[in-house]
Amino acid sequence: MTSRVFSPQYMLWLIATAAVCLTRRDTTQRVASGLVVVATALTSALFPWHYAQVSTDPDWPGTALLVLRNALVMAALGIGFHALNRRRRALPRDRRGSAACS
Repeated sequence: MTSRVFSPQYMLWLIATAAVCLTRRDTTQRVASGLVVVATALTSALFPWHYAQVSTDPDWPGTALLVLRNALVMAALGIGFHALNRRRRALPRDRRGSAACS
């Protein structure tokens, strides 16, 4: 999260995970997946147009986009874990080891 190299290629892994989670109708990951999509859009805007403002000559527009993107990824992570934990507690004890995207 603190590296400037958290580039669009890495966001593709998160998009793919979000897409898999959204294939289930009863998923608890809709909000987290939406945040990942927005964070990916910010990353796509950040790297072609504002990368110099983050890497070599720090300036507020690029830095603000980077901080916002990182906050969205962290929020998606927190919301996703919270939703999975809440769902896991609601399941009967014998079904608690089921799919992570539920």
